[in-house]
Amino acid sequence: GMGPRNAQLLLQHNWLPNGFSDPTIDLQGIGYGPPGSEYLIDAAADSPYLDSTFQLWTEDFGVTGGTERFSFTAVNGTADSELYQRYRRGDSFEYDLDLPNGSYDVTLHLAEVQWSAAGQRIMDVSAEGVVMLDDYDIFLEAGGAFLAHTETFGVTVSDGTLDLDFVGVVDTTIVSAIEVRARFAVLDVTPTSHAL
Repeated sequence: GMGPRNAQLLLQHNWLPNGFSDPTIDLQGIGYGPPGSEYLIDAAADSPYLDSTFQLWTEDFGVTGGTERFSFTAVNGTADSELYQRYRRGDSFEYDLDLPNGSYDVTLHLAEVQWSAAGQRIMDVSAEGVVMLDDYDIFLEAGGAFLAHTETFGVTVSDGTLDLDFVGVVDTTIVSAIEVRARFAVLDVTPTSHAL
């Protein structure tokens, strides 16, 4: 799970001298979810959501600004309409997510659930201060209203926090869910042997 975690590592030996016990090491860290699913955030949710593929999305956290909203109209193009019906909306808002330094793929889950034509909502989204979606129109990109749509972009975290900034250009900015997955490097390791 995500959040602060404590553990204890027990080192067991087959043989220890009299008076010695197996050593233990206390460990502390932050849980980021299973590798490859560092964050699955259901924006505007106040409880976790289990989707149709059995991925668990956390309630909304790490956000400043905006308000939680819900659309009573189903969103098409997804088996998880509820994930898209909940959304955060505002003139601007920001997510600050603690992550180890490294490269990540960020996927924004979006649906236009208010307007019925292109040009009525245009927004910008920045990650780590770099504009990733510029003058973005969900209605235009998704092909209409109440249609699930995703946008994925790569980002490098170098300060221990992923900063995502949402700004409304025309009307407000919105997001339904945020997915953050680590990019893992593939190493080519060649075994070597050493004579003793």
